[in-house]
Amino acid sequence: MVKQAVILAGGRGLRMAPYTETMPKPMVRINGRPFLEYLLEMLREEGTLRVVLLLGYLPEIIQDYFGDGHRWGLEISYSVSPVEDETGARVRKGLSLYDDVFLLMYCDNYWPLRLDRMWETFGRHDVPAMVTVYRNTDKSTKDNLIVDREGYVTVYDKSRKHSGLQGVDIGFYQ
Repeated sequence: MVKQAVILAGGRGLRMAPYTETMPKPMVRINGRPFLEYLLEMLREEGTLRVVLLLGYLPEIIQDYFGDGHRWGLEISYSVSPVEDETGARVRKGLSLYDDVFLLMYCDNYWPLRLDRMWETFGRHDVPAMVTVYRNTDKSTKDNLIVDREGYVTVYDKSRKHSGLQGVDIGFYQ
């Protein structure tokens, strides 16, 4: 079972302005609580013990609120890099904090996670990584990848312009 989650939470959250002008996106309140708090509780309920938060924009607000994570029954550590860093750079800068196997996720996606089922699926395949894909049959967003019949991602298109796209990564990677 995966015991560590790494959460990307460093961007400016420009599409959520004006809420994010003075606070980072994961701290925007939903029903009176920061959105990130819901993610941490979900992870704890699924058996996660440790979380690494990859921060950039206004990191002290998140660090001051969550501290070492003991209030949530978690061990939280932080990797802070410049807000201008893109996703790959932010992930690389935190490498020394990661377990051999971990769950990588975004700070702004909520999915009723079944980590045990994800781990079981990951364990059945001889692959270095796994992405969770939403089939998007309701077309609630634009597709960004193609998955072949065996379940392997053959095309990932961040621009969402490639023809034949047929699913969306939902921000949970193992």
